Amino acid sequence: MPAERFWLSVHAKRTGAGRVCAAETGFRIAAGPDTVRAPDVAFIIPERRLARDYGRDGSEPIVAETEPLDGEDVLPGFSCPLTTVL
Repeated sequence: MPAERFWLSVHAKRTGAGRVCAAETGFRIAAGPDTVRAPDVAFIIPERRLARDYGRDGSEPIVAETEPLDGEDVLPGFSCPLTTVL
């Protein structure tokens, strides 16, 4: 792990300020046409504390931090509180 990512991860975990992602993470920054960026290190501060659940059927329900993320038919039996990933 690069030193920068290590220190950012330590800080984010200690302070709860956000989350650090590695280079394998892609971020769609524009649509039509899609533009995706994958930085070496990304630091995210989840301000709204919400997630959008992209369903196979095209639905996009919003999940609040007090609600569980559910694996539905893609990952049967999986469920975790959204707060664990924010």
